[in-house]
Amino acid sequence: MKERSRVLIAGCGYVGSAAAAQLRELGHHVFGARRDPSALPDGVEPIAIDLLRDDLGALPADLDAVVWAVSPSPDEAGYRNAYVDAPRRLLAFLRERGDAIARAVLVGSTSVWHRDDGAFVDERTKPTPADFRGRAVLDGEAVFADSPFRSVALRLGGIYGPGRTWLIERVRGGEAAPPAAAVYGNRIWRDDAAKAIVHVLQLLEPDPVYVVVDNHPADLRRVYAALAERLGVDLPAPTSTFAGRGGSKRCCNARLCATGWHPDVPDFHSGYARLLHDA
Repeated sequence: MKERSRVLIAGCGYVGSAAAAQLRELGHHVFGARRDPSALPDGVEPIAIDLLRDDLGALPADLDAVVWAVSPSPDEAGYRNAYVDAPRRLLAFLRERGDAIARAVLVGSTSVWHRDDGAFVDERTKPTPADFRGRAVLDGEAVFADSPFRSVALRLGGIYGPGRTWLIERVRGGEAAPPAAAVYGNRIWRDDAAKAIVHVLQLLEPDPVYVVVDNHPADLRRVYAALAERLGVDLPAPTSTFAGRGGSKRCCNARLCATGWHPDVPDFHSGYARLLHDA
């Protein structure tokens, strides 16, 4: 991506806004598109638009790169619209308008894999989506891959960071019963996810897919126990009917790390220590 590129962050929310701020620091002209753009970072040009429904003619011209980071509504139709139909419409609009898009990035998730056995997975592992969420993300990757632009799909683990303290509060309130058996989860600190977006925008020869997680997938029993110890509370008895939606898998970030990206928050110990320090 050239210096002072014109970058559209489509869906400039929790992660998109952090990426927009980092791009601004690098000197790029960043447009943040969302229904209510009033809370965008300083220096990001606001575009008030519902990307799932509105006419795209209001988008700025002569874009050099686009990042799709729109959050879906929780139902199947919402996921299909947010990951498949709406991005297809945007990419077709940019193609027909003639924008010279050097990079198109989809912010997706590791839900394209569903495992219950704690297996290690990476970009070479065949996707095994278990429900409409994973299927929509996977179909969205195909939309980007089929576009005329050089595209990258990012498969993010569970995003946490500033303001996202729900697990801490559940543990503090005695509501977080750990699983009785090992359940492995994958997470990524918000600003590290944003850094990955900025990083792949600048890679000269990116791969089509990267896993974006921290360095250490963790058994959720360890996560809950560590938080309870820090908070000085007792956990409820372990449950054999743990309701985690993500299954149990261990995602590997080696491919992305080999390109020069590394998370500043390498594991859950570091991340939750930051959240508890700021609480």
